[in-house]
Amino acid sequence: MFLEIKEFMSFPVKTITDTTTIDEANEILQRYGHSALPVLEGGKLAGIISRRDVEKAFMHGFGKFHVKEYMTKDVITVSENASTEDILSIFAACNIGRVLVIKDGEITGIITRSDVISMLYNKLDLKGDNLKNKIDSMPLKVKNLLYSAGEIADGLGYSIYVVGGFVRDLILGKSTFDIDLVVVGDAHTFAKKFSKCHKGKVTKHEKFQTATVKLDDDFYIDVVTARKEYYEYPGALPTVERGTIKDDLFRRDFTVNSMAIRLNSGYFGELVDFYGGKKDIKNKQIRILHNLSFIEDPTRIIRAVRFEKRYGFKIEKRTEEFLKNAVFSNFLSRVSVERINHEVFAILKEKKPWEIVARMHELGILEKIYPEINYNNELINLFEKCFERINEFKNNLNTYKNIDKILLCLLVLYSNMKYDKITALMERMRLKKETRCEIKRFIKAKDTLKTVDIRNIDNYQAYNIFKNLSLECLYVLTLIFNNEDFYNKSLEYINKQKNIKLNITGNKLKEMGIEPGSRYKRILDEILKEKLNGNLETLEDEVEFVKKLLSEI
Repeated sequence: MFLEIKEFMSFPVKTITDTTTIDEANEILQRYGHSALPVLEGGKLAGIISRRDVEKAFMHGFGKFHVKEYMTKDVITVSENASTEDILSIFAACNIGRVLVIKDGEITGIITRSDVISMLYNKLDLKGDNLKNKIDSMPLKVKNLLYSAGEIADGLGYSIYVVGGFVRDLILGKSTFDIDLVVVGDAHTFAKKFSKCHKGKVTKHEKFQTATVKLDDDFYIDVVTARKEYYEYPGALPTVERGTIKDDLFRRDFTVNSMAIRLNSGYFGELVDFYGGKKDIKNKQIRILHNLSFIEDPTRIIRAVRFEKRYGFKIEKRTEEFLKNAVFSNFLSRVSVERINHEVFAILKEKKPWEIVARMHELGILEKIYPEINYNNELINLFEKCFERINEFKNNLNTYKNIDKILLCLLVLYSNMKYDKITALMERMRLKKETRCEIKRFIKAKDTLKTVDIRNIDNYQAYNIFKNLSLECLYVLTLIFNNEDFYNKSLEYINKQKNIKLNITGNKLKEMGIEPGSRYKRILDEILKEKLNGNLETLEDEVEFVKKLLSEI
């Protein structure tokens, strides 16, 4: 079943007036990447000017001249009801590269020869490739939500698609509950009706033409109006305008994320793949959609490596060349620190973050974004051991304790750095105060342990070094020092000594005739030392120890 013309034509159409200059037309063509611009005179279609004609006029020094001097006046148009065969016949007979779509005398879209070829290839390549059965085998809640979305969109006269990671993971056979919907229509209108139907709550984002629907059980669905985008400069946030599903998929980072599944009745489950995402999944490769992708949004450099390692894919050869060029040209420096950190912390949540960090170093990315990190093989080995041995460590704990894996990653990355670089990197990473304090305590403990014989450390020494450290800090320290006696000492502290309490109190000392003051701290500390080393158990033991201590003073 072929897509309707309105599904693959580009809209809204960027137009200019007959008094627009060649210079202005050239700037618009470069900004939007169009191959031609319709020209209006008095609000009516008067002609069309191609990129080639604009560039020729510009090269000859006619930049200040009006486009009406060089436009083509006989413009071929079609109605929205025209068939694909009609358009193909026009392209063949008239030897033109584009045709305007008209409804009630107004320009509603433009179709290029490449649009039609792409659509036909998409249909032939994916013939019979309908993912309805895969959706039907998903959990009932997800399946019902997708069918409901299609029915609601039908009622509004909108085309609707589930897009991006959901489609990718469905094809890969991975469980996915991250639903992103694209509406060829008004996202806010759809979200309002969808939310009402499912007793949810809508949050609108007017600037980006998006909405989020939160259902009662904290299940979120993102809804966006199909849109196109352009970048004012490398690394800038995009400027968005309404567009087609093809426009919307083209603005995505990689082909494997640029697929959609239509949800409307009669089309439900139909895969839309203009850019070869399914083929790239089959070939296990990460590929950008256009050559300037990494320049327009340099965060895609980091994301490419994350997806490559997450799925065991390979960055496609030309994509890797463009990536390396963007890294070498330092385009990452044009992105805000916050956006870089967002991508990096997403990496730290992956199953094997050390593989991604190693690949980032190989591609020169790590040095560009975090020059303070002292990358070497020992660091990566520590990283890997940290994840490989974590279950063994947790199994040796008396009670289950949750371990913050992101904190583990940070401790490893900071483990071999000098103090001045630690401070600089914490600021660059915009770490929270409590995380900074954790790292500083970890580094202090590591440096202290280097000055003692960790094989013969007693319980009292261990307690004083460990007492302010988190479970994550202690675990990483056992990996760094890699000594069985120290490992066992750490477990003993966690399981037995961390929460040790004295039976004797200040009031008891007062009853024994000891005047309150600084002596209390010294006495209690001595009691703790003996208790940690296994020499005291009961209150009576502690009282007798105090009496003995006083007799020796």
